[in-house]
Amino acid sequence: CRMMSPIIEMIATDYKGRAKVLKLNVDTNRNTAVQYGIMSIPTFKFFMQGKVIDQLVGVIPEEVMRKKIESIIESVPSK
Repeated sequence: CRMMSPIIEMIATDYKGRAKVLKLNVDTNRNTAVQYGIMSIPTFKFFMQGKVIDQLVGVIPEEVMRKKIESIIESVPSK
């Protein structure tokens, strides 16, 4: 989604080293979109240890996205 792209780019930079932020073009990666049940764009999937643990769908305010990522980071046990 073009509206979310600048926010996602900024978040990817800000969380570098603490979270991986990836984008998937569903037009060129249809099988992956089907595999993860992506029915609407934009869809944000949050993974932990290779498994989807949460998702957000639609245009999400930057603050909401950051709070979601922070809550996931905080839930990871310290080493």
